[in-house]
Amino acid sequence: MTVHRLPILVHEVAPRWFMARCIDGPNVSASAPTRSQAIEQVRRYLKAAARRPHDFSWPPPKTHQLCSQAVKVRLYYRDGHRRFPASRQLQLRVQYVLGRYSEGSLECIVPAIDDYFHCPEQSELESLISEAVRNATAAMTPRQVLSLVPHRSSELVTVRVRVDESASEEDNWNLEPLETVAEPLGLRSRRGERQTAWFRDGQITELLHRLQQPGNTLLLGEPGCGKTTILNSAALEFRKRAKLAADAEQRSLPPSLVWSTSAGNLIAGMQYLGEWEQRLEEIIQLLSSFDGILVVDSLSELMRLGGREPSGSLAAFLLPYLVRGELKMVAEATPEQLAACRRVMPGFAEAFRIQKVDTLSAPVVRQIADRMLTDAHRSFGLQIDPATAEVTTRLFARFLPYQTPPRGTVHLLRELIGQHRRGSEPKELTPQLVIDKFTSQTGLPARIVSDAVQLSADEVAESFEASVVGQHEAVQAAVDCVLRLKTGLCDPTRPIATLFFCGPTGVGKTQLARSLADYLLAGRSDGGRLIRLDMSEYAGYDAVDRLLMAPDGEPAAWIQRLRTWPLGVVLLDEFEKASPEVFDCLLTALDEGRISDRFGRTTTLCGTVIIMTSNVGARSTKPLGFSGKGADRSSYRRALHQTFRPEFLNRLDQVVYFQALSVKTIRTIVQHELQSLTQREAIRTSGVELTWDDAVVQRLAQIGFDPALGARPLQRAIEAKLVAPLARRLITHPQTTHVNLAELLSAAGR
Repeated sequence: MTVHRLPILVHEVAPRWFMARCIDGPNVSASAPTRSQAIEQVRRYLKAAARRPHDFSWPPPKTHQLCSQAVKVRLYYRDGHRRFPASRQLQLRVQYVLGRYSEGSLECIVPAIDDYFHCPEQSELESLISEAVRNATAAMTPRQVLSLVPHRSSELVTVRVRVDESASEEDNWNLEPLETVAEPLGLRSRRGERQTAWFRDGQITELLHRLQQPGNTLLLGEPGCGKTTILNSAALEFRKRAKLAADAEQRSLPPSLVWSTSAGNLIAGMQYLGEWEQRLEEIIQLLSSFDGILVVDSLSELMRLGGREPSGSLAAFLLPYLVRGELKMVAEATPEQLAACRRVMPGFAEAFRIQKVDTLSAPVVRQIADRMLTDAHRSFGLQIDPATAEVTTRLFARFLPYQTPPRGTVHLLRELIGQHRRGSEPKELTPQLVIDKFTSQTGLPARIVSDAVQLSADEVAESFEASVVGQHEAVQAAVDCVLRLKTGLCDPTRPIATLFFCGPTGVGKTQLARSLADYLLAGRSDGGRLIRLDMSEYAGYDAVDRLLMAPDGEPAAWIQRLRTWPLGVVLLDEFEKASPEVFDCLLTALDEGRISDRFGRTTTLCGTVIIMTSNVGARSTKPLGFSGKGADRSSYRRALHQTFRPEFLNRLDQVVYFQALSVKTIRTIVQHELQSLTQREAIRTSGVELTWDDAVVQRLAQIGFDPALGARPLQRAIEAKLVAPLARRLITHPQTTHVNLAELLSAAGR
C-alpha cells in the first residue's frame, strides 16, 4: 500500500472561475466557480482512480515546489511555410513545478508547455528550462505564446491518495480498521426498525448538501432534539446518490460511506505511546480512499480524551487533517460544548461549519407521536387507543418539561411498539400501558403520575410526619414539593424546589430529605432515590473540578446518576463547609437548573429537588433541650447572611427552619423507634412479642437525647440498652416468646 502526494496546480482562469489540474500522476483537470470545488473534483477522480491502480501511471514519491523563471523568447510570424522573427525578444515569466526525490535528484514540470524532464544538477535547471521554453514557443503563434503568461493567481496544493498497486482489478474493501471502532450509517437496521426524521425535510436536505460538498459540519442543538436522527436520514440518502453515481462509472462502493464513532471508541484498547495516533492515521487513509465521512457524537470528548491537556488531545491531532481536507467529519455538540471548545481550542471549532438543529414545538411532537402510532398500526397490526398519543406527550410535557423533545416521547413509544413486534404484550397500546412504562422509566409512582389517583395535602403530610416528628413547617415545605409536581406547576427552567434546611443537629433535616426522595421516587427499586453529597469534602482550590468530575475526567458519580435518572432529590449536606467557588458554581444550578463542567458537558437539574442542610447559627441560638421553645430564627438569619452572599440566598425558594425537639417530640420519636424494633426481621419471623410501658419511653428519652446532638444519640442508646441485651436473651433462651423491655432496660442500667 503506497500513499501518493500528488501536486494539484490551481489557478484563476477568469473572475470567479478556477481550474485545478493534476500535473504529476493521472491526467485529470476540473473547473468550478470556487477554488475548493475545483480541487474536490480532482480529488474525487484521483481517489476513484486509486481503486483501479493498474489503469493509471503513479509517479514515484517526491516533494513538489511551485516556482517561476523569466525566459527571453522570440516571437515568430508565419506566412505559409515561411517564418518572420520579431525584432525584439519577449521576456516571459514561466511557472514550473520542481520535484525533488528523496535521493536528491530533480524533476522539472512546466505545465504551460506540458514538458517534463529530469535535471542532473541544480545549477543546470535555469538553462534547461529556458531551452525547453524556447523550443516549445518556436513552433507557436504569438497568440499561443501570450497564453503562457501566468494567470491571475496560482497555487500548488497536495492531495494524498492511497494506492494498493498489488491489488487485483476487482475492488476489495478492507474495512477492519473502521469496523473496530465505528458503526456504518446510511444502512437500514437489520432488525427493520425505522428511525424516521419526521418534519425535518429541510434540515435533512441541508445536511445532505453539506455531505456532498467539501468541509466539515457541526450539528448544533440541545440533547434529544433529533440531531442523530437527521444524520441517519441524510446518510441513507447520501448512500443512495453515491451508489447511483458509482454504478454509472462502473465502480463499486464500500457498504457505507458514513461511519459513526465516539472519542472513547477511537482510543479504546490503546495502551502505549503513539498507538491511537497510528490507528487514526489508518482510519483517515481508509476513509480518504472512498471519500468516507467520520461522524463523532461529541465534540467536547475529542478535546478531553487522548492527552492530559487539550494540546495532546484527539482534537489537536485531527485538526490538521480537517483543515487540509484529508478527513471529512460531522460532529454533534450542544451550545455549551461549542462555547467550551471555542474557549479551550478556538481553532478546532473554526474547522467546522455549523448547522443548527432547532427544538420541535409541542404540536409537532404530538404529530410525531400520531405518525408513529399510525405506522405501527399499518405495519404491525398494533391496536391503538385514540388517547395514547395525547397521554404520552402530556406526561413528558408535564413531568419532564426540561427534556428536549421529541426524545422522550419517541423512545417510550418505540419501546412499546418493539415489545409488540417481538411477540410480547401488549396487543393494544393504551394510555395505562404508557403510564406504566413512564413510571418504570422515571421512578415516579402512579399516585404522582396518574390523574385517576387523587392526592390530598393531609395524606402527604401524614406520610412525612410518620418519620419526621415535630417539624410542621419543614413537613409543609416537603408537601408543597409533592403537590407542585403532581399538578404540573413546576417551572420547567428551574429545579422543582431549592430548599435550605437550617437548624441544630439531630432534628430531622436529613431524614426529611430521605423521606421526600422515597415518596417522590417510590417507583425506583434500586435504592438510589436520594443523592447525598458531604460538602465538607469539597473544600480547596480544586473543589469545583472534584465536585463535577471524577479523577479520570469522566463526570462525577452523582452527575452520572442524574443523567440516568433525571428525577431525584439531591442533598448537599453540611453545605456551609464547601469552598466559596462551589457556591458560585451552584448559582446557575439553582437559577437555571443546569450545571456545566469546563468541557461544556451540561447536566440538567430541572427534575430535582435540591436540599442544602446546615448547622450554621445553631450555636448562637438559645440553649436546646426539653424547653420546647423554638430556635431563635433571627440568629439563623444573621448567620446565613454572614456566611453566604445575597445573590446565593436570593436564588433559594425557601429557607426552612427546624425547631429544637420538645419533650413531647422526643417521646414520640422513642415510640416510633420501638415500633420499628418490632418490625425487624428476626423479631417478626420468630414470633417474639415485645412489650414496654411509659417508664421505658421516659427513661430512653432521658438517656438518648443530648441537647447538643439532638435525637441522633437515641438510636445508639436503643441499640446499646435494648437491642444488644435482647440479642443475648434470644441466644441464651431460644424458646423465648415474650420480652418485657423494661426488664432489659433495668438490667442494662445496673
